[in-house]
Amino acid sequence: MNLQHKEEAGSRSRSLSFGKDSRSITKKLTKTLLNNVEDGVYRINDPEIKGLHVRLGKANNACVRSKVLYLFYRTRTKPVRTANFRIGNLHEVDIDTARNIALECKAKIRDGLDIQMERKKQGSSP
Repeated sequence: MNLQHKEEAGSRSRSLSFGKDSRSITKKLTKTLLNNVEDGVYRINDPEIKGLHVRLGKANNACVRSKVLYLFYRTRTKPVRTANFRIGNLHEVDIDTARNIALECKAKIRDGLDIQMERKKQGSSP
């Protein structure tokens, strides 16, 4: 689904519009994009790093939507397992840091590690 810029009549200001029935879009993750996402969009996939995406929650009472960064991946072990590795909330981790974390995780996955299982082991050990 294409990102379109709508110009208001007689004005130079632009707002982002993703279409009526949009649920998931693919667009480079930027602060501007994430600050201007319409209510119909619940996931934005980053085209530069395969698997990196933001999930957008419903607006709370203060009209603020949660924005959580994830990395979708498949393990190289048998049986193959798919998982979504939670990188963090957008207010905890900025987009550039999330990209670096995603690239580090993808390197570990290429080496045969299951990053989700590794995190669980680290969390349970002293």
